[in-house]
This record gives sequence, structure tokens and C-alpha cells, in this order.
Amino acid sequence: MPLPPRFSRCFLLALIAWPASAHASVQRIFLTSASGNGDLASWAATDLDGVAGANEVCQTLAENAGLSPGSETFRAWLSDLGTDAYCNVQGLTGKRSDIPACAGGAEIGGGPWVRTDGKLFAASLAQISSGSATPYVPASILETGAEVASVLTRIWTGSSSSGALTASSCTGFQVATGAGAAGRVETLAFGTGPTTACGGSQKLLCFETGVGDPVPLPSDPGYLAFVSASVGSGELGSWALANGETGIAAGDEVCRKEAENGRLPAPESFRAWLSTSTTDAFCRIQGLTGTRADGCGGATLPPPAPYRRPDGIEIAADLDDLSDGRLATPILRLSGSVSFGGTWTGSGTDGTLDGQSCGDWLDPTTGVSAQTGAAQFLSPSWSVNGQNSCDLNFLGLYCFSTVVTLFWDDFEGQSLTRWSDLQP
Repeated sequence: MPLPPRFSRCFLLALIAWPASAHASVQRIFLTSASGNGDLASWAATDLDGVAGANEVCQTLAENAGLSPGSETFRAWLSDLGTDAYCNVQGLTGKRSDIPACAGGAEIGGGPWVRTDGKLFAASLAQISSGSATPYVPASILETGAEVASVLTRIWTGSSSSGALTASSCTGFQVATGAGAAGRVETLAFGTGPTTACGGSQKLLCFETGVGDPVPLPSDPGYLAFVSASVGSGELGSWALANGETGIAAGDEVCRKEAENGRLPAPESFRAWLSTSTTDAFCRIQGLTGTRADGCGGATLPPPAPYRRPDGIEIAADLDDLSDGRLATPILRLSGSVSFGGTWTGSGTDGTLDGQSCGDWLDPTTGVSAQTGAAQFLSPSWSVNGQNSCDLNFLGLYCFSTVVTLFWDDFEGQSLTRWSDLQP
């Protein structure tokens, strides 16, 4: 169905009027190419320990990459015995728990921050330091603009998710013994994570201090994808939103109902990322049947387009990118929250059947199994995180639209809030 003239005109204006670099002033963020143990003074770029040493590493690498000529503006997301990361990235000292915070310094907040590849990382300091909040994309880009080789890379932080010192910090990053808290590149939890040995080699995450111009979220076309809030066993017909459907059709119905409830466009186009003995997820999310090996039944493939979350952030550049084992960022629930409960997939990252599929999603018997994913990861674990028993009742689904969406804010209500400044 063609778009109404007003919507078509709006979309064309968007393509013309909003290049990716439209924002005039932004702060940068990068993952260090350098690595080292928990004794910061042992790193090649500094002879200082703790926050001071981490800041010197960040500043040196920024200057070497041409990001900060002659200006000391880059600080590490790192906490030591005297200063919390939350304060440090504002150019302050002290603790977040101080009254007033940060030794009484004038808090400026910070951001928006973009990675050195131009992708929006976070809109503000509040977004990434409120405990449950997360950045839009992972901290996976080096000061050079290159992507880190391994998403299993860890980041020294010594911090909680609020940017405050934790009990494990390599004694304020002065020693290479004991344990220190380290964030993760393969999830959105850059600021905190399981402790790791201080003698190991990890990286730092560097923030440019200051406040820049607001950066809009992307509004480019793409296939939408999300993780269901609904959970249940491998017998998909038993789910509350299955609406009388069974097997894989029940999974699609769950996705469609959540898309409808979330007011996404074309909710009837959504399909679950699931494989069966006769159909691969690779084909299903293109609106087709069959297997990847038989060319999805020899059907004509739909046009390539990026896969995006409903907030506009790109998950993958196209289907080949989606199925190569590494996402650009994790898939989220429609609420914008990270799902930690696991997902039914029955699929490898290439979208083909991997192991069993709970009897084609009909059998909840204990001992019958299916491949499951973990939605917090951008590594292959997003679809392949281990076989699990089909009687488990706390796993969700990945839901993908089979049509390209141009924009979606309150589409049915005729109120395109994200495009209002572009309407005539």
C-alpha cells in the first residue's frame, strides 16, 4: 500500500535534511587499544596508579589518535579509593556518595557521547549511571575508529553500574594481585561485571568530558526486531498470547500480539526467530518457508535492509550481517530493557536448525531440548547459548518484522513526533 502523500513527503525530507553527522558538537568515547593489568602504573603510557594513571592513558591515546590536541579532556570510567568513575568523567574528584556529591564540585553531567565510529553511545551521564539504564550500543570501538577484535574483551572499572567504587578494585588499581570489577564489551554492561584477576590484561573505557549538542536517535528504514516480554515453555501453544495457535504458529502469534500492543507498524508481519525440522529461522524472518540450504524453497528474496530495534538503533546491516555470529548491539524488549532470562531459538546464528526444537515447538516434556539464546549478548550467544529442557517456562522469543519500516512513532495515530520538525 503506498504511503499517504504527507508521510511520503516527510520521509523524503528526512533523508535529505538529517545526515548522520548533523549534530555540531558531541563528546567522544572510546575503548583503549592498550591493555594492562590492575596496577595502572605498570602500563606503558603512564607511571601513575589509580584514576590518575587511567586518565593519563586515555589522554595519551586520544592525542595520538588526533582526538584531543593539547587539551586534557579525556577521563577513564574507573573508580579508585578517592574518586568514583561517576565524578571522574565529569572532570571532578571525590565520591558519588559525598554530600554534596563529587567533593562538592560543580556537576556538569556529560554527553551526548558518540563512539569514534560516529554511533551514538549515550545521551547523558544519567542514562548510563542510574543502575538499570544502559547505553544504546556496546563500548566496542577503539580510539582509532576500529572495532575491537574480540567481543569477549573486558574493561577495568572497579565500579558498580552507578559509577561508584566496588569492593573489588585491585586496591584502587595499585596492584596486580587480588580481583577487580570489570565491564564487558559483549553486552551493554560496560561499567560493571564479574570480577577478574588483577594480574590479567584488560582495557579502559575513555570519556570526553563536557556537554555537547543533543543527538537524535536514528530514524532510518529497516526491519524491526525485539525480544518478547512474554515467556513460557517450549510448547508455544501454552503461552497466554498464543490465541489458540500451536507450534511455531503460536510463536508468531505471540510476536504479533506484542507488536500490536506496542503499537508497532504492520504487527501482522512479525515472525519469531525459530527453526523447525522443515523451516529455518533464516527463511522465516524473510516471510518465507523452507531451509537456507534449499534457498528458502527457491523463493524470491525480499530487498536487503538493516535490522533495527524500535528505538532506531541498528542491530545488523542486513540479513547476512545478522546471521554472521556478531550483532552490532543486543536486541531489547519493547520497553527498552535488557532481557536476561534467555530465549527459545532452535537456531544457530546462521538461522538454521541447531539440534532439537522441542518437537517443532509442541513438546514441553522434561528431557526434550532445544537451542536457546541469551539476549544480553551481541556475541554468537545471542542465538546459541546452549540446549535447554523444553519444560523450562521462563524463556522468551526474538521477534522480527518481515517488512521494512520507514518510521513508526504513533503511526496509526497520525502523530509522527520524531518527524514533527520536518513536516511542512
